[in-house]
Amino acid sequence: KGEAGFFAELSQLKGELPKIEKDLETIRNMISQQDIDNVFDAVKESPLLNEWDKISARDGLVRLFSPLGTIVPQENQIRLLERALGSKMVEAILSKRSLWDKFKNIAGNILNIPRSLMSSFDLSAPFRQGAFLVSHPKRFFASFLNMFKVFGSEKSFRALQESIVRMPTYDLAQQGKLAYGDMGSVLSAREDRFMSNWAEKIPVVGIGVRASGRAYVGFLNKLRADVFQDLIFKADKLGLTPRNNPALVDEIANFVNVASGRGSFKSLEKEIALFNAVFFSPRLMASRLTLLNPLYYIRSSPFVRAEALKSLFTFLGAGLTVLTFAKMNGAVIGDEPRSADFGKINIIGTDIR
Repeated sequence: KGEAGFFAELSQLKGELPKIEKDLETIRNMISQQDIDNVFDAVKESPLLNEWDKISARDGLVRLFSPLGTIVPQENQIRLLERALGSKMVEAILSKRSLWDKFKNIAGNILNIPRSLMSSFDLSAPFRQGAFLVSHPKRFFASFLNMFKVFGSEKSFRALQESIVRMPTYDLAQQGKLAYGDMGSVLSAREDRFMSNWAEKIPVVGIGVRASGRAYVGFLNKLRADVFQDLIFKADKLGLTPRNNPALVDEIANFVNVASGRGSFKSLEKEIALFNAVFFSPRLMASRLTLLNPLYYIRSSPFVRAEALKSLFTFLGAGLTVLTFAKMNGAVIGDEPRSADFGKINIIGTDIR
């Protein structure tokens, strides 16, 4: 157990031990070895992390408690530590970052407060980012019902996150970089609509913002995890052996990300909070542009291409059906492709029966 136990685990794995570099004065001498060991054990025993997550998170602790000088853990390690240890620990870690990183975090939080407030109380995730995956109705509606549970309870949200970690395909999801949203202090891990944890600290209103964010993230995380698992199992039945085919796993994860509105900005992903303040939901915009690009379907493997086309036609069919019924009942439908109202339903001033 403890810090020594972590190094004993690492000694049985291939690869180099963590390298130590001096960034800040060490904090190790301010904390007892027993307390350090307790923190390592709390991460090791966390139900919200799988075994590889626990190694990465404890590697972050090695950096933090380095006797040669405290090193700020990597962003992904900070996310894992927050999941296992809570926000207070991570706020202390984040306070050790460079002035530029602190400025970006403050700017991202402030600039994204209006969007977080605008996005609250409407439970829009299913028909905003999740609509393209309506081609998986069983998973879509199960996630839809689950959304109301996490809206009302922080405990339900944590239980949902824990259930995802325990799924048999979670390791493959991580390998393929399936996007899981978070409600923590690392802004780039949040969904575009709720990329400000400061909005959650506003008296009274902040409770609703937090609840809405949980519902939004919870719906998408559950939907992504379930659809990804279904596709992995389906590929396995077809003899594609995804566990021995990393390229296919990456492609399936990328499809689920894109289909659920989580486009990637690659090397600029760390700056997504600032992009999000300038452009409205840039990752959602990037994902939709990908789905409208014929080259995406041409370059995809036959398995993923078939799933992507199935989702595309199901989405278009469902959308046309809704628009047709709305028009039959007196609503005005935007049918001019060059108009900002194209495809929108206008019921103001109409005779809806």
